[in-house]
Amino acid sequence: MEDVIREALCESSGKIFKRNDTISSTLCVPGLIFLKHMTHVYDKLLEELHTVSEDVKEKVLIIPSNAGWAYILEKAYSSDIGTYLDEAMQAIGTVNKSFQSILPQEYSSRNINGRELSKFINMLGEIPADHCKTNEILRHSFDYIIRRKLSFVSQTGIYLKETFHAPKCVERLMVAIAGPEEGKIFDPCCRFGSLLVESKNYINENSHYFNGVNVKFYGQESIFSFYRLCCMHLAMHGIDIDHVKWNSERSINLDMHRELKADIILGVQPYNSSIIPWIDYVLSHLSRKGCAVLLISKNSLLIKNGKEYRVDKKCLEHNCVDCIVTLPGTLFPMAGISACILIVAKNRGVKKGKYRYRRNEILFIDAAPLIKGKNARNKELRMNDINEIASTYHQWREKQGDYRDKKGFCKIVKISAQNCMSIEL
Repeated sequence: MEDVIREALCESSGKIFKRNDTISSTLCVPGLIFLKHMTHVYDKLLEELHTVSEDVKEKVLIIPSNAGWAYILEKAYSSDIGTYLDEAMQAIGTVNKSFQSILPQEYSSRNINGRELSKFINMLGEIPADHCKTNEILRHSFDYIIRRKLSFVSQTGIYLKETFHAPKCVERLMVAIAGPEEGKIFDPCCRFGSLLVESKNYINENSHYFNGVNVKFYGQESIFSFYRLCCMHLAMHGIDIDHVKWNSERSINLDMHRELKADIILGVQPYNSSIIPWIDYVLSHLSRKGCAVLLISKNSLLIKNGKEYRVDKKCLEHNCVDCIVTLPGTLFPMAGISACILIVAKNRGVKKGKYRYRRNEILFIDAAPLIKGKNARNKELRMNDINEIASTYHQWREKQGDYRDKKGFCKIVKISAQNCMSIEL
Protein backbone atom coordinates (compact mmCIF):
# COMPACT_ATOMS: atom_id res chain seq x y z
CA MET A 1 0.00 0.00 0.00
CA GLU A 2 2.75 2.43 0.98
CA ASP A 3 4.76 1.69 -2.18
CA VAL A 4 1.69 2.38 -4.32
CA ILE A 5 1.11 5.73 -2.57
CA ARG A 6 4.75 6.78 -2.98
CA GLU A 7 4.79 5.92 -6.68
CA ALA A 8 1.49 7.73 -7.26
CA LEU A 9 2.73 10.83 -5.45
CA CYS A 10 6.00 10.78 -7.36
CA GLU A 11 4.26 10.41 -10.71
CA SER A 12 1.77 13.18 -9.88
CA SER A 13 4.51 15.51 -8.62
CA GLY A 14 6.32 15.27 -11.96
CA LYS A 15 3.37 16.91 -13.71
CA ILE A 16 3.35 20.02 -11.50
CA PHE A 17 6.37 21.69 -13.09
CA LYS A 18 6.71 22.91 -16.64
CA ARG A 19 10.48 22.51 -16.27
CA ASN A 20 11.90 19.93 -13.85
CA ASP A 21 15.46 21.28 -13.70
CA THR A 22 14.85 24.21 -11.35
CA ILE A 23 15.34 24.68 -7.62
CA SER A 24 11.57 25.03 -7.12
CA SER A 25 11.00 21.58 -8.65
CA THR A 26 13.29 20.11 -5.99
CA LEU A 27 11.85 22.01 -3.01
CA CYS A 28 8.13 22.56 -3.60
CA VAL A 29 6.84 18.99 -3.53
CA PRO A 30 8.83 18.02 -0.39
CA GLY A 31 7.56 21.30 1.10
CA LEU A 32 3.95 20.16 0.68
CA ILE A 33 4.67 16.78 2.26
CA PHE A 34 6.48 18.58 5.08
CA LEU A 35 3.47 20.86 5.66
CA LYS A 36 1.02 17.97 5.89
CA HIS A 37 3.32 15.99 8.20
CA MET A 38 4.11 18.84 10.57
CA THR A 39 0.42 19.83 10.74
CA HIS A 40 -0.38 16.28 11.88
CA VAL A 41 2.35 16.48 14.53
CA TYR A 42 1.15 19.87 15.79
CA ASP A 43 -2.54 18.88 15.82
CA LYS A 44 -1.71 15.71 17.76
CA LEU A 45 0.22 17.75 20.30
CA LEU A 46 -2.72 20.13 20.73
CA GLU A 47 -5.02 17.15 21.30
CA GLU A 48 -2.78 15.85 24.07
CA LEU A 49 -1.96 19.17 25.76
CA HIS A 50 -5.03 21.26 24.86
CA THR A 51 -2.71 24.29 24.83
CA VAL A 52 0.95 24.81 23.93
CA SER A 53 3.04 26.36 26.71
CA GLU A 54 6.01 28.63 26.11
CA ASP A 55 8.58 25.92 26.89
CA VAL A 56 6.87 23.49 24.51
CA LYS A 57 6.84 26.15 21.77
CA GLU A 58 10.63 26.09 21.74
CA LYS A 59 10.63 22.35 20.90
CA VAL A 60 7.90 22.06 18.24
CA LEU A 61 7.10 23.68 14.92
CA ILE A 62 4.11 25.98 15.41
CA ILE A 63 1.57 25.84 12.57
CA PRO A 64 -0.61 29.01 12.37
CA SER A 65 -4.30 28.54 11.54
CA ASN A 66 -3.87 30.09 8.07
CA ALA A 67 -1.04 27.67 7.28
CA GLY A 68 -2.40 24.33 8.48
CA TRP A 69 -3.08 21.46 6.13
CA ALA A 70 -6.86 21.62 6.59
CA TYR A 71 -6.83 25.25 5.48
CA ILE A 72 -4.69 24.46 2.40
CA LEU A 73 -6.84 21.46 1.49
CA GLU A 74 -9.94 23.66 1.64
CA LYS A 75 -8.31 26.10 -0.80
CA ALA A 76 -6.82 23.36 -3.01
CA TYR A 77 -8.88 24.10 -6.14
CA SER A 78 -8.78 27.86 -5.81
CA SER A 79 -7.16 29.69 -8.71
CA ASP A 80 -4.96 31.39 -6.09
CA ILE A 81 -3.74 28.16 -4.43
CA GLY A 82 -0.11 29.08 -5.19
CA THR A 83 -0.49 32.38 -3.36
CA TYR A 84 -2.17 30.67 -0.38
CA LEU A 85 0.72 28.24 -0.13
CA ASP A 86 3.36 30.97 -0.34
CA GLU A 87 1.58 32.87 2.43
CA ALA A 88 1.31 29.71 4.54
CA MET A 89 5.03 28.97 4.28
CA GLN A 90 5.84 32.58 5.09
CA ALA A 91 3.57 32.47 8.15
CA ILE A 92 5.31 29.34 9.47
CA GLY A 93 8.72 31.00 9.01
CA THR A 94 7.48 34.10 10.86
CA VAL A 95 6.44 32.23 14.02
CA ASN A 96 9.32 29.71 13.87
CA LYS A 97 12.54 31.72 13.61
CA SER A 98 14.72 28.69 12.81
CA PHE A 99 12.65 28.12 9.65
CA GLN A 100 12.89 31.61 8.21
CA SER A 101 14.13 31.37 4.60
CA ILE A 102 13.91 27.56 4.77
CA LEU A 103 10.46 26.72 3.42
CA PRO A 104 9.71 27.12 -0.31
CA GLN A 105 7.67 30.13 -1.40
CA GLU A 106 7.66 29.54 -5.15
CA TYR A 107 4.20 27.99 -5.49
CA SER A 108 2.84 30.97 -7.45
CA SER A 109 5.74 30.68 -9.92
CA ARG A 110 4.99 30.55 -13.65
CA ASN A 111 6.85 27.25 -13.73
CA ILE A 112 4.03 25.59 -11.77
CA ASN A 113 0.88 24.16 -13.35
CA GLY A 114 -1.86 25.26 -10.93
CA ARG A 115 -4.28 22.48 -11.90
CA GLU A 116 -1.71 19.74 -11.33
CA LEU A 117 -0.67 21.38 -8.06
CA SER A 118 -4.31 21.21 -6.89
CA LYS A 119 -4.53 17.54 -7.88
CA PHE A 120 -1.38 16.73 -5.94
CA ILE A 121 -2.65 18.50 -2.81
CA ASN A 122 -5.91 16.56 -3.07
CA MET A 123 -3.97 13.30 -3.50
CA LEU A 124 -1.98 14.05 -0.35
CA GLY A 125 -5.24 14.76 1.44
CA GLU A 126 -6.55 11.30 0.55
CA ILE A 127 -3.76 9.48 2.41
CA PRO A 128 -5.37 7.49 5.29
CA ALA A 129 -5.80 9.61 8.40
CA ASP A 130 -4.27 7.21 10.95
CA HIS A 131 -1.72 9.46 12.67
CA CYS A 132 1.30 7.16 13.08
CA LYS A 133 0.91 5.38 9.76
CA THR A 134 0.24 8.63 7.89
CA ASN A 135 3.40 10.23 9.27
CA GLU A 136 5.46 7.17 8.36
CA ILE A 137 4.14 7.21 4.80
CA LEU A 138 4.84 10.94 4.51
CA ARG A 139 8.41 10.61 5.83
CA HIS A 140 9.18 7.79 3.42
CA SER A 141 7.56 9.66 0.52
CA PHE A 142 9.61 12.79 1.31
CA ASP A 143 12.86 10.79 1.11
CA TYR A 144 11.76 8.80 -1.95
CA ILE A 145 10.70 11.83 -4.00
CA ILE A 146 13.90 13.75 -3.22
CA ARG A 147 16.01 10.81 -4.37
CA ARG A 148 13.97 10.49 -7.55
CA LYS A 149 14.28 14.24 -8.22
CA LEU A 150 18.04 14.14 -7.72
CA SER A 151 18.34 11.06 -9.92
CA PHE A 152 16.52 12.98 -12.66
CA VAL A 153 18.91 15.90 -12.24
CA SER A 154 21.86 13.49 -12.48
CA GLN A 155 20.45 11.87 -15.61
CA THR A 156 20.14 15.25 -17.32
CA GLY A 157 23.75 16.03 -16.45
CA ILE A 158 22.93 19.03 -14.25
CA TYR A 159 25.24 19.40 -11.23
CA LEU A 160 26.00 15.68 -11.41
CA LYS A 161 28.95 15.65 -9.03
CA GLU A 162 27.64 18.28 -6.60
CA THR A 163 24.26 16.57 -6.20
CA PHE A 164 25.70 13.07 -5.72
CA HIS A 165 24.22 11.18 -2.80
CA ALA A 166 24.67 7.63 -1.56
CA PRO A 167 22.01 4.99 -2.31
CA LYS A 168 19.81 4.29 0.69
CA CYS A 169 21.23 0.79 1.17
CA VAL A 170 24.77 2.22 1.37
CA GLU A 171 23.64 4.81 3.93
CA ARG A 172 22.07 2.03 6.00
CA LEU A 173 25.33 0.10 5.79
CA MET A 174 27.38 3.11 6.91
CA VAL A 175 25.12 3.68 9.92
CA ALA A 176 25.06 -0.03 10.82
CA ILE A 177 28.87 -0.05 10.78
CA ALA A 178 29.01 3.03 13.02
CA GLY A 179 26.39 1.53 15.36
CA PRO A 180 25.27 4.81 17.02
CA GLU A 181 23.78 4.62 20.50
CA GLU A 182 24.39 7.98 22.14
CA GLY A 183 26.65 11.03 22.01
CA LYS A 184 27.32 13.51 19.21
CA ILE A 185 26.74 12.49 15.58
CA PHE A 186 28.17 14.73 12.85
CA ASP A 187 27.80 14.85 9.07
CA PRO A 188 30.13 17.55 7.68
CA CYS A 189 28.61 17.38 4.19
CA CYS A 190 25.02 16.54 5.05
CA ARG A 191 23.15 17.15 1.76
CA PHE A 192 19.45 16.53 2.59
CA GLY A 193 20.22 15.01 6.00
CA SER A 194 19.67 11.37 5.07
CA LEU A 195 22.63 9.97 7.06
CA LEU A 196 21.52 11.82 10.20
CA VAL A 197 17.95 10.59 9.70
CA GLU A 198 19.16 7.04 9.16
CA SER A 199 21.15 7.32 12.41
CA LYS A 200 18.03 8.39 14.29
CA ASN A 201 16.08 5.48 12.78
CA TYR A 202 18.85 3.05 13.75
CA ILE A 203 18.88 4.30 17.33
CA ASN A 204 15.11 4.03 17.62
CA GLU A 205 15.13 0.49 16.24
CA ASN A 206 18.16 -0.91 18.09
CA SER A 207 18.68 1.01 21.32
CA HIS A 208 16.81 2.26 24.37
CA TYR A 209 19.30 5.11 24.83
CA PHE A 210 17.66 7.68 22.59
CA ASN A 211 15.59 10.19 24.55
CA GLY A 212 16.45 13.48 22.88
CA VAL A 213 19.14 14.28 25.49
CA ASN A 214 21.80 11.59 25.09
CA VAL A 215 22.09 12.13 21.34
CA LYS A 216 22.79 15.36 19.50
CA PHE A 217 22.98 15.75 15.73
CA TYR A 218 25.35 18.14 13.95
CA GLY A 219 25.67 18.97 10.27
CA GLN A 220 27.00 21.44 7.72
CA GLU A 221 26.03 21.98 4.07
CA SER A 222 27.29 24.39 1.41
CA ILE A 223 24.44 24.16 -1.13
CA PHE A 224 21.55 26.23 0.18
CA SER A 225 18.76 24.26 -1.52
CA PHE A 226 20.12 21.07 0.07
CA TYR A 227 20.32 22.81 3.44
CA ARG A 228 16.65 23.76 3.18
CA LEU A 229 15.68 20.18 2.34
CA CYS A 230 17.85 18.95 5.21
CA CYS A 231 16.09 21.16 7.77
CA MET A 232 12.66 19.94 6.62
CA HIS A 233 13.82 16.32 6.57
CA LEU A 234 15.30 16.44 10.08
CA ALA A 235 12.27 18.22 11.55
CA MET A 236 9.96 15.52 10.18
CA HIS A 237 11.98 12.98 12.17
CA GLY A 238 11.99 15.04 15.36
CA ILE A 239 15.64 16.09 15.07
CA ASP A 240 16.63 19.55 16.33
CA ILE A 241 18.10 21.66 13.50
CA ASP A 242 19.91 24.15 15.76
CA HIS A 243 23.26 22.42 15.18
CA VAL A 244 22.84 22.12 11.41
CA LYS A 245 24.63 25.00 9.69
CA TRP A 246 24.90 26.44 6.21
CA ASN A 247 27.53 28.56 4.53
CA SER A 248 28.61 28.86 0.93
CA GLU A 249 31.99 27.25 1.69
CA ARG A 250 32.65 23.59 2.37
CA SER A 251 33.29 22.43 5.92
CA ILE A 252 36.96 21.88 5.21
CA ASN A 253 37.29 25.52 4.04
CA LEU A 254 35.00 27.28 6.53
CA ASP A 255 34.30 25.19 9.60
CA MET A 256 31.08 26.09 11.47
CA HIS A 257 31.75 23.51 14.23
CA ARG A 258 35.35 24.27 15.17
CA GLU A 259 35.08 23.10 18.78
CA LEU A 260 33.06 19.96 18.06
CA LYS A 261 34.42 16.55 19.06
CA ALA A 262 31.97 14.03 17.70
CA ASP A 263 31.57 10.41 18.79
CA ILE A 264 30.45 9.37 15.31
CA ILE A 265 31.12 11.08 11.99
CA LEU A 266 29.25 9.99 8.87
CA GLY A 267 29.90 11.61 5.53
CA VAL A 268 30.40 11.48 1.79
CA GLN A 269 33.71 12.80 0.49
CA PRO A 270 32.97 16.20 -1.12
CA TYR A 271 33.39 16.41 -4.86
CA ASN A 272 36.87 17.51 -5.97
CA SER A 273 38.25 17.18 -2.44
CA SER A 274 41.56 15.38 -1.82
CA ILE A 275 41.37 12.38 0.49
CA ILE A 276 44.26 13.27 2.85
CA PRO A 277 42.97 16.76 3.87
CA TRP A 278 39.50 15.24 4.19
CA ILE A 279 40.74 12.54 6.60
CA ASP A 280 42.71 15.17 8.55
CA TYR A 281 39.57 17.30 8.88
CA VAL A 282 37.50 14.34 10.07
CA LEU A 283 40.13 13.34 12.63
CA SER A 284 40.22 16.89 13.99
CA HIS A 285 36.52 16.54 14.88
CA LEU A 286 36.62 12.98 16.17
CA SER A 287 36.50 12.35 19.91
CA ARG A 288 39.18 10.19 21.54
CA LYS A 289 36.92 7.14 21.40
CA GLY A 290 35.18 8.19 18.20
CA CYS A 291 34.61 6.38 14.94
CA ALA A 292 34.14 7.87 11.45
CA VAL A 293 32.48 6.05 8.53
CA LEU A 294 33.14 7.78 5.21
CA LEU A 295 32.03 7.09 1.65
CA ILE A 296 34.95 7.96 -0.60
CA SER A 297 36.18 7.45 -4.12
CA LYS A 298 37.90 4.09 -4.38
CA ASN A 299 40.52 5.55 -6.72
CA SER A 300 41.57 8.13 -4.12
CA LEU A 301 42.46 5.38 -1.64
CA LEU A 302 43.16 2.15 -3.48
CA ILE A 303 45.32 1.31 -6.48
CA LYS A 304 44.24 -1.91 -8.18
CA ASN A 305 46.69 -4.19 -9.99
CA GLY A 306 44.92 -7.30 -11.25
CA LYS A 307 43.19 -8.90 -8.27
CA GLU A 308 45.35 -7.05 -5.78
CA TYR A 309 44.63 -3.72 -4.07
CA ARG A 310 47.37 -1.41 -2.82
CA VAL A 311 46.62 1.31 -0.26
CA ASP A 312 48.04 4.80 -0.67
CA LYS A 313 50.65 4.90 2.10
CA LYS A 314 49.84 8.53 2.93
CA CYS A 315 46.47 7.33 4.21
CA LEU A 316 48.24 5.07 6.69
CA GLU A 317 50.52 7.67 8.28
CA HIS A 318 48.10 8.50 11.12
CA ASN A 319 47.54 4.78 11.79
CA CYS A 320 43.85 5.51 12.10
CA VAL A 321 42.47 3.40 9.24
CA ASP A 322 40.43 0.62 10.83
CA CYS A 323 38.63 -0.99 7.93
CA ILE A 324 38.00 -0.59 4.19
CA VAL A 325 34.81 -1.92 2.58
CA THR A 326 34.95 -1.98 -1.23
CA LEU A 327 31.59 -1.52 -2.97
CA PRO A 328 30.52 -2.71 -6.43
CA GLY A 329 29.99 0.01 -9.02
CA THR A 330 26.52 -1.40 -9.72
CA LEU A 331 25.32 0.37 -6.56
CA PHE A 332 26.00 3.73 -8.25
CA PRO A 333 24.58 3.33 -11.78
CA MET A 334 23.67 7.01 -12.26
CA ALA A 335 26.92 8.47 -10.96
CA GLY A 336 29.15 5.97 -12.74
CA ILE A 337 31.70 5.95 -9.92
CA SER A 338 33.67 3.37 -7.98
CA ALA A 339 33.42 3.86 -4.22
CA CYS A 340 34.41 2.33 -0.93
CA ILE A 341 33.65 2.88 2.74
CA LEU A 342 36.59 4.01 4.87
CA ILE A 343 36.36 3.52 8.64
CA VAL A 344 38.78 5.50 10.79
CA ALA A 345 39.17 5.49 14.57
CA LYS A 346 41.44 7.01 17.19
CA ASN A 347 41.19 4.21 19.74
CA ARG A 348 43.00 1.52 17.74
CA GLY A 349 45.83 1.35 20.24
CA VAL A 350 43.81 1.36 23.47
CA LYS A 351 44.11 -1.89 25.42
CA LYS A 352 41.36 -1.09 27.93
CA GLY A 353 37.65 -1.31 27.19
CA LYS A 354 35.70 -3.62 24.87
CA TYR A 355 37.81 -2.98 21.75
CA ARG A 356 41.06 -4.84 21.15
CA TYR A 357 44.48 -3.51 20.18
CA ARG A 358 44.65 -3.36 16.37
CA ARG A 359 47.16 -0.67 15.41
CA ASN A 360 49.23 -3.08 13.31
CA GLU A 361 46.40 -4.31 11.09
CA ILE A 362 43.47 -3.30 8.87
CA LEU A 363 40.35 -5.25 7.99
CA PHE A 364 39.37 -5.49 4.32
CA ILE A 365 35.81 -6.40 3.30
CA ASP A 366 34.63 -6.81 -0.30
CA ALA A 367 30.86 -6.35 -0.69
CA ALA A 368 30.81 -7.34 -4.37
CA PRO A 369 30.21 -11.09 -3.80
CA LEU A 370 26.97 -10.23 -1.98
CA ILE A 371 25.47 -8.79 -5.17
CA LYS A 372 25.26 -11.59 -7.69
CA GLY A 373 23.31 -12.52 -10.81
CA LYS A 374 22.88 -11.28 -14.36
CA ASN A 375 20.68 -8.40 -13.23
CA ALA A 376 23.12 -7.15 -10.59
CA ARG A 377 23.01 -3.65 -12.10
CA ASN A 378 19.58 -3.09 -10.54
CA LYS A 379 20.30 -4.84 -7.25
CA GLU A 380 20.98 -3.31 -3.86
CA LEU A 381 22.46 -4.54 -0.62
CA ARG A 382 19.74 -6.36 1.30
CA MET A 383 19.37 -6.03 5.05
CA ASN A 384 20.99 -9.47 5.48
CA ASP A 385 23.99 -8.25 3.48
CA ILE A 386 24.19 -5.04 5.51
CA ASN A 387 24.03 -6.95 8.79
CA GLU A 388 26.70 -9.40 7.62
CA ILE A 389 29.17 -6.64 6.69
CA ALA A 390 28.52 -4.61 9.86
CA SER A 391 28.70 -7.69 12.08
CA THR A 392 31.99 -8.77 10.48
CA TYR A 393 33.54 -5.41 11.32
CA HIS A 394 32.15 -5.42 14.89
CA GLN A 395 33.31 -9.00 15.53
CA TRP A 396 36.82 -8.11 14.30
CA ARG A 397 37.00 -4.96 16.43
CA GLU A 398 35.74 -6.35 19.74
CA LYS A 399 37.88 -8.29 22.22
CA GLN A 400 35.27 -11.00 22.60
CA GLY A 401 34.43 -11.06 18.89
CA ASP A 402 34.28 -14.27 16.87
CA TYR A 403 35.98 -13.09 13.68
CA ARG A 404 37.44 -15.35 10.96
CA ASP A 405 38.86 -14.53 7.52
CA LYS A 406 36.52 -15.58 4.71
CA LYS A 407 38.06 -16.07 1.28
CA GLY A 408 36.75 -13.58 -1.25
CA PHE A 409 34.88 -11.58 1.40
CA CYS A 410 37.01 -10.45 4.36
CA LYS A 411 40.63 -10.58 5.44
CA ILE A 412 42.94 -9.08 8.07
CA VAL A 413 46.03 -7.45 6.56
CA LYS A 414 49.12 -6.54 8.58
CA ILE A 415 50.65 -3.09 8.14
CA SER A 416 54.32 -3.30 7.19
CA ALA A 417 57.12 -1.33 8.77
CA GLN A 418 57.30 0.77 5.59
CA ASN A 419 53.72 1.99 6.19
CA CYS A 420 52.40 0.41 3.01
CA MET A 421 50.28 -2.63 2.29
CA SER A 422 48.57 -4.63 -0.42
CA ILE A 423 45.68 -7.09 -0.29
CA GLU A 424 44.19 -9.85 -2.39
CA LEU A 425 40.91 -11.18 -0.97
